[in-house]
Amino acid sequence: MTFLKQFMIFSELNDDEFKQRVYQPRMFVFMEGEEREAAFFIKFGR
Repeated sequence: MTFLKQFMIFSELNDDEFKQRVYQPRMFVFMEGEEREAAFFIKFGR
């Protein structure tokens, strides 16, 4: 989250507004066409 806070758009958000999740291999973060109310940033993966 420290990385994202370097950007003005995220700089004023507090830590409670960020949610960090860990997904197991082959798990989907979201499916194409699903409506979302959040932005997803993938830190690493394949």
